[in-house]
Amino acid sequence: MFLSLSYIPAPYTIYNNVFKLPAGNYLTINNKNVAIKAYYQLENRIKPSSVTFEQAKEQLRQKLSDSVKKHMEGDEQIGAFLSGGIDSSIIVGLMSQHTSKSIHTFSIGFKEKEYDESYRAKLVSDTFNTNHTIHYLDFADVLDVLDNIIDFFDEPFGDSSAIPSYYVAKLAREKVPIVLTGDCADELFGGYEKYLTDYYSRKYLRIPNPIRYLFEKSIWLIPRSSATNSLIRKIKKVLSSTSYSGFDANYQYMCMGCSDKTRVQLVMPDYYSNIKHIVEETYNRFHSNDSLNRVMFSDINTVLEGDMLPKVDRMCVMNSLEARSPFLSADMVEFALSLSSVYKVNGRMKKYILREAFKDILPAKVFRYGKNGFRAPVANWFRKELKQDLLNLLKEDKLTKQGILNAEVVSYMVEQHLKGGADNSPLLWNLYVFQKWYAKNIV
Repeated sequence: MFLSLSYIPAPYTIYNNVFKLPAGNYLTINNKNVAIKAYYQLENRIKPSSVTFEQAKEQLRQKLSDSVKKHMEGDEQIGAFLSGGIDSSIIVGLMSQHTSKSIHTFSIGFKEKEYDESYRAKLVSDTFNTNHTIHYLDFADVLDVLDNIIDFFDEPFGDSSAIPSYYVAKLAREKVPIVLTGDCADELFGGYEKYLTDYYSRKYLRIPNPIRYLFEKSIWLIPRSSATNSLIRKIKKVLSSTSYSGFDANYQYMCMGCSDKTRVQLVMPDYYSNIKHIVEETYNRFHSNDSLNRVMFSDINTVLEGDMLPKVDRMCVMNSLEARSPFLSADMVEFALSLSSVYKVNGRMKKYILREAFKDILPAKVFRYGKNGFRAPVANWFRKELKQDLLNLLKEDKLTKQGILNAEVVSYMVEQHLKGGADNSPLLWNLYVFQKWYAKNIV
């Protein structure tokens, strides 16, 4: 029998006291204490590498190619999720080198232009001559399955990209039983905008104080629209992180639109819990002088483990599809974390070594595209199709009776979003999902 101890809080009992995990590093089985010993600890497997950049490039090409080949072995019908970003495009490119057959690739497009990246996937598909399938998602698709998607997680899961993940998995399962994905490349090779925090902060703090003061005041005067929301959000993140460094700066970004200050205001005192120390313990497990590698290690063990991987896994399982990520092989992860972060984030260039190692197999345009992420247009849905549902779930009297959330704060955030004064959709989606889960499982 396999028992995943990482998901069992102490104390916890299953199967009528046969298994019990009390506080401490032992497991009680039939009233006998058995020591718990981790068979694999990533932080103990990493040794800083002294290879040159050129040597690291060659090793990366070989290791990732080997991993892709291994994940393809023994399966005739295998496809790939293809967003058109660097990570999934590299995977598809390497897959094409290991088979003479045309690969099935799948992507989701959106009618809302600010969310749609399907043209990127089409470019890569044409390059490698894949059998490409695109589905353009709109709210009509979501209406009948939204509650089923939320329920399938068995807990409040606040990442709205679970919706397009469900549909791309559904699309793929119509043709193949297995897909390869580009998951984990961002965490290993510095693909997120937050990894540029130190770079932007250093640049910004060189600007004279009076000019910074005027700039920060003017940000609030820029009219909000679909064209400016993303830029303003990024600028505010940089501004808010200039007084932080290392773990603290990364933690601010990990809060996903809900800082500790906001959570204190939002959650009633009896239900509020400070979680920062939990994340910081993970960060501190990786002993290294390379602070950016420590941040990436922290993301692998928190963001990836708690969000990205469960999202893809659950949505694939929901559609009887198996997803495999070549970037997640132990050899790849250990290799990436052994490299200096300078190889990964070079100035403003994210995923530097990944770009350089595979620039000869991908179209040049792929490397010029910005990173939007796999987002659903919930900001728009909350102002239109989901507006009434949102208002019903987050009624002040309902929240007051529930006693978990500050009803006045929630109402202000909803009103601000509906009027276009701010894009509060990431936080509102979390509250929306929680209220749906609560209504079904608690009330």
